[in-house]
Amino acid sequence: MSRPQAIVVGAGFSGWVSSYYLSQAGYTVRVYCDPNRPGLIASPQRPEGLVENAANAYMNSHEFEKLTSA
Repeated sequence: MSRPQAIVVGAGFSGWVSSYYLSQAGYTVRVYCDPNRPGLIASPQRPEGLVENAANAYMNSHEFEKLTSA
């Protein structure tokens, strides 16, 4: 039996987290991103690491809190 497939557009934090959870759920995931145009949302590199400039970076997420409260 083949695995279900998913496509994620964008390779920022949201795209990679979505890809991870889809993969964990049994999906084969393809991520598409235009390397020459970051789009409306960018994840700039800072000395502290990558920072997402999207509005969803400020949303309270119970799942995100679980991941970061180690």
